[in-house]
Amino acid sequence: MKTKEYVKKYNLNVSDKFDHSEFVADLTVDFITLLEVGKSTENIKGFDNAVRAIRMKFDAINNKTVGCIPEKLWNYFFATVIAKMREELFPEVMKKRQQEKEERKRDYERRKEWEKKDNDFWNRAFFGSMFGNLFKTRVPSDAFKTLELEEDATEVMVTKAYRKLSLIHHPDKGGKQNKFIEITEAKNKCLMYLSNN
Repeated sequence: MKTKEYVKKYNLNVSDKFDHSEFVADLTVDFITLLEVGKSTENIKGFDNAVRAIRMKFDAINNKTVGCIPEKLWNYFFATVIAKMREELFPEVMKKRQQEKEERKRDYERRKEWEKKDNDFWNRAFFGSMFGNLFKTRVPSDAFKTLELEEDATEVMVTKAYRKLSLIHHPDKGGKQNKFIEITEAKNKCLMYLSNN
């Protein structure tokens, strides 16, 4: 049946309510005709071409009657007619496709797991060694001296010393910006060292 005939038969240009079951039955007849004419029951590629052709017809009907045919109707037709016929006509091919799909899913999950492990490794290797081990192995002696503290100072002592020196050397209080930056960097180094030990 042609697109115009569907629109006329179901009065789709006037009403959005029509008998979906009859519509699906007519679409099924057209689909089976496509399969027979194209000898598409013999190979899966021909079957897939027939599916594309019937989808184009469905879309053409839908375009002539905007909003009258719900999109879910195609999903229903595909599930009840096309998918069942494909399973019956090509069970080996469908089984192989299902296995390939499952294999792709497993590959994807393996790849994701590998990427996660790889990222964890690099995060530990790089950040752990660069920052954690850097301050665990070496005491930032210069930073403690800049803050006028001994190397066995606590976090509280570092914070108090920083506040005291920043009041003196802050640029807004008449101090030099370079000295203030040096004091701030020293505070950060000391606090990082103390938090890692």
